[in-house]
Amino acid sequence: MDLVHILIILLSLLSSSILLILTYIKKGNKWIALLVGVVVNMLILSSFTMGIFHFHVESRMFGIAHTGSYILILFIPIISLINFYTLEFLKGRRIHTII
Repeated sequence: MDLVHILIILLSLLSSSILLILTYIKKGNKWIALLVGVVVNMLILSSFTMGIFHFHVESRMFGIAHTGSYILILFIPIISLINFYTLEFLKGRRIHTII
């Protein structure tokens, strides 16, 4: 896994967590906030995977498994689980004082 993949994963985690928390504060519904987090996660990681596939010559010739970019797709459920536990941790606290 390259440094680029790690930065993309951290970007996805950070952006989906921020939008998840802001949606939970605004709507007050846990399931809508989780849905927003998962959708943002999927959009970011899938678009970066397809972008790497499109611009990387080796991946177009030999497939995406030879570049290691499939790791981004595998991190979608992991980041979603982290977001779920983050929301469960913040659900019992006063979120307005944290942000």
